[in-house]
Amino acid sequence: MASLRDRRGEKLSRRILEDARRHEEMKKKAARDNIETLIASLPTVIGGDRTKTFRLPIRSLIEPRLVFGLKEVGAGGMAEGDAAGNEHMEEILNEVWRFSAQELLDLMLEDIEVPNPSEIYEGTKANRNKYRIRGVKKNGALFRLAKRETVKNKIARDRMLTKKGQTPPERYENSDRRFRYLKAIPDADEKAVVFLIMDISGSMHSSKQYIAKAFYFCLVEVLRRHYKDVEVVFICHDTVAAERTEEEFFKAGLAGGTAMSAGLEKALEIYNERYANREQSVYVWHATDGDNCSEDNNKLAGALMALCEITELIGICEIKPSSGLIADIPELRNLQKRFPHFVLTRISDKKEIRLALISFLNQRRGVAR
Repeated sequence: MASLRDRRGEKLSRRILEDARRHEEMKKKAARDNIETLIASLPTVIGGDRTKTFRLPIRSLIEPRLVFGLKEVGAGGMAEGDAAGNEHMEEILNEVWRFSAQELLDLMLEDIEVPNPSEIYEGTKANRNKYRIRGVKKNGALFRLAKRETVKNKIARDRMLTKKGQTPPERYENSDRRFRYLKAIPDADEKAVVFLIMDISGSMHSSKQYIAKAFYFCLVEVLRRHYKDVEVVFICHDTVAAERTEEEFFKAGLAGGTAMSAGLEKALEIYNERYANREQSVYVWHATDGDNCSEDNNKLAGALMALCEITELIGICEIKPSSGLIADIPELRNLQKRFPHFVLTRISDKKEIRLALISFLNQRRGVAR
């Protein structure tokens, strides 16, 4: 017996799914074309809730469509109009779409060709446990001989023999010797603090800040894989530096000239106030366009030297430099020779972020490579 099946519903479902897929592709394409603007609109990229959604206007991609129904009959267009017909132009040209923070960050990583920043660097940590002296004992390796305690023991023994009327020997006896013993303290690799410093001088326009923002995000993602606890400090500077929240950091407007030493000195000040007595690895990354005033170079070298003494890794990145190069400053070249973990790099295009990040992390101190 023949049977009939109504497949119109199936065709309609397939059409709806296809339309939804095409709409999602259109949405992503529009977002890719405007990714720098969209990322700039995010209040935070490193911290914050990445499931939070944002309403972002994007130029609409409206296509012609058929409208079924009877056409209303008008007066033939003979009457005069009130004005040009543009009262809804804003709604036509711009459509508000919702994106989660994670969706936008994924598109940013696709844009800079770093699909998974947490896997970009596979460097392993060397055994870097630190040790402190916890006392002395009678036995130990000769290189851990506690000279002061050994001399005190010999003097005490000589006095005792003198009181007994005996002549003390000139040489040291094994019983005089004392040796230091050490106790391991927790590995600093359990925790890390990252100082992110950004030049907000007038020459650091939006495309340069986009590169800095993308690099900062990737760097912190990598460090979060290697450390249990990562604390981030945000510092902005022109000729004066100030600590900011992440939202203030990425929303900071462009200001006047550039004194790079201001940002580094602020990082050193914050380190001495909060972190000097704590065990953690310290990272410093400074993004600038390289237009530093020449009078600041000596102060810059001094601040860098102080930070090189306490950091695991420290770097200065020139983003699309327009004039003089930081790497050409003699004082900084000398610092690089003395401190291999001090890195100078340059990014001229967003596609270079991946290589710059790998190059930076490969100079990390105490890492088995």
